[in-house]
Amino acid sequence: MRDVLGSFIQASAARGAWSAALAAWNASTAANRNALSPSHTLLLARLLAQCNCWYEAVAVATGGEVKMCARSLAARRVALAATAKASCWKEACIQMKDIQRLLKVGEGLTANTVSSFGAEEEQELRLILNLFAERIIPMVPHQQRGAWDSVVSQLRHEVETRQSEQPISRNRYRQHSTNGGAATGFSHEARCSIENDVVTNNDELLYILRGPKERNSWSLALQLLLSMSDPNAASVNIVVGILRQQGRQSEILHVVNDFMALRKIRPTTVTVKVLAEAANAMRSMPLCTSILSNSLLREQLTPQAAVPLVLALHKLGGWKRCLAWWDSLPQPNPVTTEKCDVGFTNSNVRTAANLRHHLKLSNYVAVCLAGAGHWLEALAALRDAAPYDPPLAVLFSLRALRVAKRWEAALRLLGASRPIWKESKVTVQVLDLFAAQNVESWIPPTVMKNISVSLNA
Repeated sequence: MRDVLGSFIQASAARGAWSAALAAWNASTAANRNALSPSHTLLLARLLAQCNCWYEAVAVATGGEVKMCARSLAARRVALAATAKASCWKEACIQMKDIQRLLKVGEGLTANTVSSFGAEEEQELRLILNLFAERIIPMVPHQQRGAWDSVVSQLRHEVETRQSEQPISRNRYRQHSTNGGAATGFSHEARCSIENDVVTNNDELLYILRGPKERNSWSLALQLLLSMSDPNAASVNIVVGILRQQGRQSEILHVVNDFMALRKIRPTTVTVKVLAEAANAMRSMPLCTSILSNSLLREQLTPQAAVPLVLALHKLGGWKRCLAWWDSLPQPNPVTTEKCDVGFTNSNVRTAANLRHHLKLSNYVAVCLAGAGHWLEALAALRDAAPYDPPLAVLFSLRALRVAKRWEAALRLLGASRPIWKESKVTVQVLDLFAAQNVESWIPPTVMKNISVSLNA
């Protein structure tokens, strides 16, 4: 039942069919409330919030089990954020009052007291308090703000007290999770945040990435990442995308240089591509340096990731770093007769050596070096990939020489490689290099007359 309902809610979310998902939820609730899990609550609350159905999101988040785990608290946080977005501060205050009621000691709900929470529940409660303080209280009339400030302060004090006693509380949490009797219900709810994979924090990060852009969305995403009990490379990829959209360069560097190492997250090829694209979009030399100086990141470089990295270095004038990285690549395997699209070989995306076999990547490296006047190094960068597509390699070499304004070398190469490019797929493009309107910017006019005669011969 749980898997069917979760799959249906996810399918409804993909179509934006919130009414169908809510109907399925209500039917399941009427049939057997025990079949619902906090993961379903969070998933549906997020779908409703994304569709701006804040009232329904609140009803789902607050209508489930009395005992709360990290997922049920997260559902309440999502509903609270949706209410804040709708500027309904009165309803948001009612939600906070309900949370405070459930967390009070002495009402028979001792399993919900802050002292019994684990690390994930603490973090969710902290996020709720921050959300309420930053987005709800400013909307409350001045004469009522003092009361709500005291509510937030009281709960924050309980969380801080709990944090100072963390070793003792962790043991108590483990006892609740392992002992039978009265703790059985709580242990099931506590384990749901670890054992049930229907919803992950990555889903919340994706919601922030794809949702409406808000000024503090990057801060919320970073808080979620730092609070994750088991973040992975996908979590980092999403957060970097959010930070990139809002130009948060220093935060990206913190995630790359500190957070990933501290949490022992191994980057993937997608991670490096996302970082390289961020470096290019933000023109960040520190981020380029981090990628090239980190062996774990550098060994995951593929042509798709290396191209935006080289583009960033070109824009930033980092030709020395580009050349040092290119020269550090091991020599590629001997050229085979098997070709892929423009320089891809079978092992191109698996080994650093075969980055040299990628012709388009070699072209970007050549242009970067030629822009600094190092035309010999630029031609050398194209050498290993040239056998895969000789005519295209000639075209790229001529373009690099044009960037370096080395017309003498370009004319020598043009004549020497005539049998290669003549009557090939790049013939027109080669001729256009010497017939374009701005050709006088790199070739003297007197020389152009002789070139025109030789090209027409």
